[in-house]
Amino acid sequence: FFFVESMFGRWQLVADLELESFWHAFRFKSDEQEEEFFERELQNIILGCRCWSITQLLVYAALFFPEVQFEYGAEFYLSFIPSFVIFFGAVLVSFPPLQRKTERHLMLIMSIAIVLQSICSIWQTQFFRQAYSSWVFDHDLGSVTQHMSGDSEALGQIHRVVDKYMGELFLNQEVALGVPHALLVIYMGFYRSTFWTTVLVPVLWLISTIRSPHMSAVAVFNRLVIFALSWAFVVALTIHVSLTRRSQFVAACSYQSKLKIAVEGSRKADSILNHTLKNTMADAAGEIALFLQSPSLDNTFHLQQSYASLRRGMRSCRHRQVYWQLAMNAYAPTLRPIRCMAFGRELTVGRDVQLVMENVVAWFDETLLCLILDNGLSNAFKYGDPQSPNVGLSMATSAPLGTTPGKQRVTFMVTNRAHPQRPPLTKAFVDSFRNPDNHPQPLPKDALGLCSAMSDQIGLQHAFLAAEAHGMELSLVQVGDQVTFEAQFEAQFDADVSAQLEEDPLDNTCSDDPTAFPEDLEVCILDDSPSARRLVAHGVQTWGHTQNVRVFGDDPASAQGFVDAVKATAHIVILDQHLEYGGNVSFLGTDIAHDLLASGYRGLLCVRSGNVAEEDLWLYFTAGAHGVFGKDEVMRDMMMRIKALYVRHIVKGLPVDCHHGPQPPNLLSQAGSSSASTSTASPIRKSGLGMSNSTSYIELPHTASRCQTGETAPRPAWSPAPNLR
Repeated sequence: FFFVESMFGRWQLVADLELESFWHAFRFKSDEQEEEFFERELQNIILGCRCWSITQLLVYAALFFPEVQFEYGAEFYLSFIPSFVIFFGAVLVSFPPLQRKTERHLMLIMSIAIVLQSICSIWQTQFFRQAYSSWVFDHDLGSVTQHMSGDSEALGQIHRVVDKYMGELFLNQEVALGVPHALLVIYMGFYRSTFWTTVLVPVLWLISTIRSPHMSAVAVFNRLVIFALSWAFVVALTIHVSLTRRSQFVAACSYQSKLKIAVEGSRKADSILNHTLKNTMADAAGEIALFLQSPSLDNTFHLQQSYASLRRGMRSCRHRQVYWQLAMNAYAPTLRPIRCMAFGRELTVGRDVQLVMENVVAWFDETLLCLILDNGLSNAFKYGDPQSPNVGLSMATSAPLGTTPGKQRVTFMVTNRAHPQRPPLTKAFVDSFRNPDNHPQPLPKDALGLCSAMSDQIGLQHAFLAAEAHGMELSLVQVGDQVTFEAQFEAQFDADVSAQLEEDPLDNTCSDDPTAFPEDLEVCILDDSPSARRLVAHGVQTWGHTQNVRVFGDDPASAQGFVDAVKATAHIVILDQHLEYGGNVSFLGTDIAHDLLASGYRGLLCVRSGNVAEEDLWLYFTAGAHGVFGKDEVMRDMMMRIKALYVRHIVKGLPVDCHHGPQPPNLLSQAGSSSASTSTASPIRKSGLGMSNSTSYIELPHTASRCQTGETAPRPAWSPAPNLR
């Protein structure tokens, strides 16, 4: 069964590993890959050959030297010489200096050595049988033979019995001495030379058995069956070992390749983030310095510009993970309903951009589109006309497509005036970015020594990768002095929600009436950052219609006693996820949230964290949070959503939806250009909750234990834990 499984049951593995057939010893189809595999396995082969040759030398020495005290005859002792020569030669070729010259052919040499030693073993068996039989008659049975010297028939019978048992004894010894040969073949693996070794050695043993005059037909048949089964087992085990090593080799190569891609993608992402943050931090510091030179509450322009620069820096940090996933081809786009007007305002805050956006709600991956357009806006200012760049961001929609309601083709455009002293963009230059494996084609240097109109080549490459992941058509053209950066894709529009939008979407980000939000509620804030505590407390007092705000987290004792301090009186709790106080003293907001709910807390529970990736969101909502907010979230927007959540879940008592809500069409699969899997966020109600101008908020399903009843599963009490970040 093992033989059948190894021979015929692993063809799928052979196909998956792209190996040759059995008759080609399951080699890799790629010669380069086969060579790399052999180089990796060479040290194992050398080690096995050394162990085999030394072990065989010791075994035959143990057989030879005890027999020196007996007078068996010269033929008996001379029969050991070929074996010693073979083993000593194997030692020489498997150790330096000959090893370096023979290692490429070491497997063939050892296979030949095994076959030659098997022939020697069969030849030695004849001398062993004769010598031991003579010794038995002359010494062990000397008195018997003298007593029966006159009875030739009895002596002949004794001779036949002794010869029969001696013959069987040394045939069995011959097979036993072949066990190390089989172990070496199995260890080396399945190759052509080892396969023919496994065929020739049993055949030689079988011929020796058949030619023996002391073996009956039944004994020959039994040995034939045993040899066949043993051969099948050895071959199957050799194939199993070889395929296992090859699969491990492929897995290791795949891991190394993915690790190399991950490291390179991380390096590029960090390079982009480092470059962006240095610029944004320098801009922010410069604006603050300008303000401090003539501080005045009547002139806050420089502070507003600094604030906008810092927000762009936070958005760049959020994009770092996307850069890395795009480089690994592992990003899975997620469609969400996005308010286009708020989306455009968020992108252009602090920038002198002419914004023309439609006041509609469309389904798309906000992170990818933000990355693409942010790159286009940055390049428009950086490489456009320094005097009057005339940067604009606009949106246009086509007529409805097909029979799907609300499905339209949407176009986002970034326009600017080109730098008059830079060479114009060419189609060949732009096309070189579409394939990240090709190096961008440089443009000829102009009079200023500037070599391209778009030097941020890594960012533009990632923009094309993001467009491909989303199924967008991305273009960058220059006509005269006008540069147009354009992204087109098919999107689903929510007509029922768009029709309800008023002029200022920031005041209508939630479907539940914020005016139903009670006044003077007790809000408790837990954060290890003093600045964050002051900021959130100010935001709650300004837009939350309450002065009843309590802050915690200035020391470990305050964080550890948070649950007992607020569980009976707090209406709203806002938690930081990572609370760190130096050393090994740290807490997780999800642990606190779980224990807070388990203690009987029935108010609104929110998490405010700097980590709001998809896996982080699931962690927060599984712990029992009603809402999650990024630390780059505008305080006004955050409070509007908190008020809507409180009205929905506390005032109206609506349970958390544990089932997937209605899904929009999967437009990415229709586009047919995204290699990554595409998902849609659910359940996000089309009424507007979760439609944000940033990706820092989304409502996801809670666990079933939280649905309807609001109960949570019991969990051990939380305590200070090592930093699990």
